[in-house]
Amino acid sequence: MQEQAAARDLDSWRRRIQDLVTLYRDLELRALGLPVFSVAPLLIYSWNVAKLVIFMELDLLLLIPVLIPMYIVIFIRNRFPGKKWRYRSFSKKYFAYVIHWIWRGESPSPAGIVVRRLVIQSMHLHFRTRLQLLRGRLALEERLTPEERNQLVSTLDSVLEGFGGRGIPAWYAYVLPLASFFLSLFNAVHSGPSSILAEVLGYTLVGASFSFIISTLIVKRGLLLGGSGRSCYFPGAILNPGAYAAEKQIFEPIGVAVQEVPLDILAVILTFSFQALTPKAIFDFYQRANTAIGLPAQTQMEYLKVLSVFVAVQVCICGLAYYRRTKLNRL
Repeated sequence: MQEQAAARDLDSWRRRIQDLVTLYRDLELRALGLPVFSVAPLLIYSWNVAKLVIFMELDLLLLIPVLIPMYIVIFIRNRFPGKKWRYRSFSKKYFAYVIHWIWRGESPSPAGIVVRRLVIQSMHLHFRTRLQLLRGRLALEERLTPEERNQLVSTLDSVLEGFGGRGIPAWYAYVLPLASFFLSLFNAVHSGPSSILAEVLGYTLVGASFSFIISTLIVKRGLLLGGSGRSCYFPGAILNPGAYAAEKQIFEPIGVAVQEVPLDILAVILTFSFQALTPKAIFDFYQRANTAIGLPAQTQMEYLKVLSVFVAVQVCICGLAYYRRTKLNRL
């Protein structure tokens, strides 16, 4: 009987490891279906924002002569039995999509620039964290003999080697440091204050770096939630918890709680914090940019008020998104 129980324990551990590896191999195969480099998420997002702006203007234009009378008629009609009439507007579905996105626990930022290598590296980091957690739990399993534990640990180690790192991406290893160096050199030899072109390039590099990080984390979440192809660009449109639920089914029977750190939400907060911590530099940049293109200048106090409200609202939205994410077990 003891031998049969030991065999069952060994088989259960083998199945657990195999299920986890199968899950991660499927995720990696879907990640390989992503384009090497794509700005499609940014283009899709920009197109929908443009449509939202146009439809909002139409709603405001038609609010008094058309929409309010129509809503009054619908309200009176719905007081009576029968099929309820729906309140309609041009921009309603776009606002509903944004609300559903946040309510499903996703960060208030879209994916912009997708780089497949970055997504795969981010997923490998997730895989290694989970596999090392399983390895640590396996070392504490008393129902297995030392030989059985060593056999299973050897299997996990071979899997971990397959999910090893691939070095620092070229953007962060070469492009960003070299560009920063040449911009600093240009400003050093340039007489007078730094040129608006150098400042635009500098802020563009910083913005692109944040965009790469946030987009990578968002697309990785889309894959883990069960998306593939373009659907993984928009995790807020995916209903099911996907691989997060599968991981919990594997780890919970052995008493291990798994939960992902919300790096995408933290990255978004860090982006807003960067603006809040360097208000004077960014304000001066916007003032010079507005002057260069002929727009009216803005006082620093007005800018700080708008910035404070914007950052506070975004941090509250991020907090709500994380709260909903924990409630829905999407991490």
